[in-house]
Amino acid sequence: MKKTHQHNVECIILAAGLSTRMGDWKLMLDYKGKTLLDHSIDNALQFCERIILVVGHKGELLEKRYRNNSAIFVVLNQHYHDGMLSSIQEGVKHISTPYFFITHGDLPCLSYPIFKDIWMQRQHKVVIPTYQQQRGHPVLFCASVIQLISCASKEETMKELITKQAHLFFATNYPQISQDIDTKEQYKVLINNG
Repeated sequence: MKKTHQHNVECIILAAGLSTRMGDWKLMLDYKGKTLLDHSIDNALQFCERIILVVGHKGELLEKRYRNNSAIFVVLNQHYHDGMLSSIQEGVKHISTPYFFITHGDLPCLSYPIFKDIWMQRQHKVVIPTYQQQRGHPVLFCASVIQLISCASKEETMKELITKQAHLFFATNYPQISQDIDTKEQYKVLINNG
C-alpha cells in the first residue's frame, strides 16, 4: 500500500453482509492480486488514520486476517442480520476523530483524490458524494451526528437519518463512488476494466 498524507479522520468500512446477490463471499474475491476488501482498506488508509472494520458474516476470518494491523480496528456486529444500520451503530461507538467516513468493503476503486475532495467539503455535518445524480461513497460525517445514529431504531435507515441533518449532495466526476460489486456481472466488469 502506498502511503499518502493521512488526516485526522477515521473510516468505518462495512464488511458484515452475507453477499446474497453475489452468491459467493464477495469481500475475498481477487482483484489485481488482492481481495476487494484489501483494496477498500488500503485506499481508505491512504487518507484516513484508522479503519473501523465492522464485520458480521464470517467475522472471525476477517478478524484473524487483520488483527496484526494496528491501523485496523475490527468490530464484530453480532446483530448484522438486522441490517446495515446495526453495523453502522456498532462502528460509531469507536469513532475518536471529529469527522469520519462510512463506506463499504466492496468499493475497491475509491482513490485518495475522492476522499480528499469530499473532505474539503467538511463544513457540512454530512457530505454525500454523487456522480451523475447517483449517491455514492464514502460519505463524510461530523462526529456530532453519532448520537442520532446511536439512538436510531431498527426501522430507520441511514438515508432517513441523513435528511434530519444539515447535509450536502456533493457532485463529483468520480464514477467509482457508486461502483460497488454486488453481482457476478459487476465483478466481471471490474475485472475486465481493471
